[in-house]
Amino acid sequence: MKESNPSKNIQYARRENITDWALEQFRSRYHDPSLTKWDIFHYIYAILHHAEYRQRYAAPGVPGKPAFGLLGWKFRRAPPHPLRQRPIPMSS
Repeated sequence: MKESNPSKNIQYARRENITDWALEQFRSRYHDPSLTKWDIFHYIYAILHHAEYRQRYAAPGVPGKPAFGLLGWKFRRAPPHPLRQRPIPMSS
C-alpha cells in the first residue's frame, strides 16, 4: 500500500512485519482462522499503549516509557564499535 504525505512531499510504502508463521500461531492459539495480520498489529499496539502496561514496564527514571527487558540494558552498556568510513562510488 503506497501512501503519501502531501505537506512534506514524501511517499512511502507500508510493509507487513508480522510473519505468516506468527499469523498461524495466533490463529491456532485463539482458534480463529479469520484473524488477520492487521488484527495482530492492533492487538499488540493496544497492549503497548495501555496505561497499566506502560506503568508496569516503565524504564527506570523515564516515566511513561516502557523498558524492553535486558536487551535495552545490554545495549546501553555495550562498548561502542569503531566505525570505518567507506567511499561510496557515485554513479553518473
